[in-house]
Amino acid sequence: LSHLFGSSICLYSLFIMDSKHVSHDGSFVPVLGEDSLLHVAPRIPPPLDPGFRPFVLGSRNYMKATERLATTDFHFAVERHRGLTCRFVVPCFDEGHGFFTDSCFYIERKIKFILWQRGGCKLYICGNAKLCKFLAASYSAAGARAFDVELMSRAYKVPFQTIVCASSSDLPEAMEDSLTLGGNMNGNRIGFDLGGSSLKLAAVQEGKAVFTKILHWDPCNEPDPEVHWETLNSGIQMVMEKLDGKVDAIGGGGLLLGKRALLGLSMGTSEAAGYLNPTGNVTSWLNELAFAPVDMSTSVVNKDEWSGDVGVGVMYLSKEALAKLAPAAGYTFSADMDLTSRLSHIIAAHERGDAGAALIYESVGCYLGYSIASYAEFYVGLENVFMMGGVTSGCGGDLIISKAREVLANEFPELAITLHSPDDELKQVGQAVAGASL
Repeated sequence: LSHLFGSSICLYSLFIMDSKHVSHDGSFVPVLGEDSLLHVAPRIPPPLDPGFRPFVLGSRNYMKATERLATTDFHFAVERHRGLTCRFVVPCFDEGHGFFTDSCFYIERKIKFILWQRGGCKLYICGNAKLCKFLAASYSAAGARAFDVELMSRAYKVPFQTIVCASSSDLPEAMEDSLTLGGNMNGNRIGFDLGGSSLKLAAVQEGKAVFTKILHWDPCNEPDPEVHWETLNSGIQMVMEKLDGKVDAIGGGGLLLGKRALLGLSMGTSEAAGYLNPTGNVTSWLNELAFAPVDMSTSVVNKDEWSGDVGVGVMYLSKEALAKLAPAAGYTFSADMDLTSRLSHIIAAHERGDAGAALIYESVGCYLGYSIASYAEFYVGLENVFMMGGVTSGCGGDLIISKAREVLANEFPELAITLHSPDDELKQVGQAVAGASL
């Protein structure tokens, strides 16, 4: 029989547990020990974050251990719109084993990554009963992953469900789709990119960007939608004038490189991503990697204020990362200084030759290299990564990309992944130019 747990129900463990593995409400919480398989130090550590424990290294170490130690299979599937589904099987240590908490932590992190990579409104789980109870409690409206549950419910317009299955045969079969999109550069086109701190616009004629513009806007702090509409409308009117009022198409977002198996990463106010699969098609995946785990460390320093989770991409590959690292580099900012102003301060310091700013960029470069290797575990066959966003602009951005390449070459020589870095103008407005092709 399958048991459907409503999203508002919080389940509690029926097992006797050590107090350090119990939350205030009595539910089981896995706590990683000092000998955890998941805490693997990188060969090239971020100079300002010695506690960084890359997801990919912990994942590889865990899977290697399961090859020599007894485990049982844990099955899960994530279903989204139209029944599109992905299925996974992960080795799980038994409850009496010292690495059982590692299994709970690792499988939860893997599920979270899949949710934000592909999207989903139903989570099916099958395996160890204690682990199932922990996951059902976590992915509920009152659980640790309440943020994820709420946003997935809003995205798919149905209540998120966690379904515990008695048999793996009860899980839905895998089913995916893809779509040929973009690459249309003929005629006069307008592209735009709605960022977290700026609006980027581009006028494209026969595949060539003839005009680009960056307008300041603040969607995070301006509640009036009319203000945003006016900014977007006036910006598009400005670009139309550069095309003499003749416009064949308008598009937003997208990728433009002529490559396949490509992940586009934009490091700006947050972390944004887009993906072309090995056949060159787009998928219906969310690719919201800002909330996907990249660090196995549970340090509260890496806590994202919005989602309430730790170790997720936005704290490593966006302006948030630079702001987080700034105190360790000797910089202090007033509480009312926004992220864009903090980034400008760090850019200026780096241009002056400040060693602290260089350490910030090197640390973010380490984050990027290890995160790309983590992404390669989920984007199978990944060959290209296209970097964009304000964080990667200027000589500081060059240092980030250089350090990321060093990490990939030394830690992951088996990954044939090429990092593509456009010029500074395209880094800022590349998504707008690409959007014109849609």
